Amino acid sequence: MKITLLLIVSLFISSCAKLDKMFDTPSKMDTIASKTDDLARKETVKTAIQELNDSKNYKKLSPIPTDIIPWAKKAAENMNVDDELVPYIYIKLKDVTTLRYDDNNPGKSYDMNDPAAIEFEMNKVGLFNVLAAISGFLPEAKVNQLLNRLSNSEEYSSTVINILALRFYFIQNVLMSEKYKQDQLVDVGAIEAAISYNESIEKILKLPFADQIKTQVSIFVLMPDFNEALSVQLDPMAAKRNWNGILAGMTKYYKVGAFTAGNSTQNSQQAARYNAALNHVQNAVKSYEVVNP
Repeated sequence: MKITLLLIVSLFISSCAKLDKMFDTPSKMDTIASKTDDLARKETVKTAIQELNDSKNYKKLSPIPTDIIPWAKKAAENMNVDDELVPYIYIKLKDVTTLRYDDNNPGKSYDMNDPAAIEFEMNKVGLFNVLAAISGFLPEAKVNQLLNRLSNSEEYSSTVINILALRFYFIQNVLMSEKYKQDQLVDVGAIEAAISYNESIEKILKLPFADQIKTQVSIFVLMPDFNEALSVQLDPMAAKRNWNGILAGMTKYYKVGAFTAGNSTQNSQQAARYNAALNHVQNAVKSYEVVNP
């Protein structure tokens, strides 16, 4: 009986020890969870990049590249800055700015009657939009990481400058000028998004090296207008114009309670958000009356 009891106790202690090792500390479980999350993140990035590299998504680029946007958002939110984002932008922007049709097609020259040559140049326009959209949708925390790279004089500083230029291009020319233009500010969410994106524009314009943020494109042969259209130079008055546009749009096109079916609680909540946004925008407009960037 004593022997049996000792065996039971021994087995119990052994089992507990194994369980302790399995669930040693929360840190082990956290490590497992972290690895699982990173695998999921990498899979999301892989799928997003595959879609963004596929020219089937370049068919509609203007005024808003609708097929690119959802994948660009996923890429921007999930790519690691140092190991994924910066190398990807570096390689693909090189393709846009230096790769020629005759590089991959020996013996063939640029010809307006050659559909393949025209498609080649249009795909470069599509890829430029991909890079701009990813840059435009980057969370501010990742933008700060990029700025830290510049401050520390790390490798690929010119790529970081290009990312900032592409970010400015996309937010200004696609989001502020199209998606969140005045007549689109019909709800509080759109107004708040417009405010957030214009703050991103303002952040870039206020950088001490803003005059160095630019991207030059001069590779288009059959469609030379794209050389100027895709060359980015910061407009120092963009943020000021955007604040005035937001103010005009939100006062003209937004109506509190337009979609709440008379729900007083929702109306009050919307009114509070709207008034906070209005106060923010009015202060921003006034700031330019005192200081001209």
